[in-house]
Amino acid sequence: MALSHFVSFVYVCERLAKFPYEPEDVIKLINQPPTPNDVARIRDELSAASKKNLSHERRIKGVLLSPIFIEGYIKERLSTSSAN
Repeated sequence: MALSHFVSFVYVCERLAKFPYEPEDVIKLINQPPTPNDVARIRDELSAASKKNLSHERRIKGVLLSPIFIEGYIKERLSTSSAN
């Protein structure tokens, strides 16, 4: 459950190009559900980013299940994509 929550959160932030976002912002994505490829890509990217973190916190499929890690990942991802 936690992994799907984090993958969904990353997907919404990416699609909105925004963090934090307001709950009403999500309505903009009503016709843009993630594809299986989106889910796999985000999971794989989170897993790769998690390998750099030496924390011993809980992981699922290699993904660090930490809100602090996920928020940092999103902030870095959005700042990198806006710089391009």
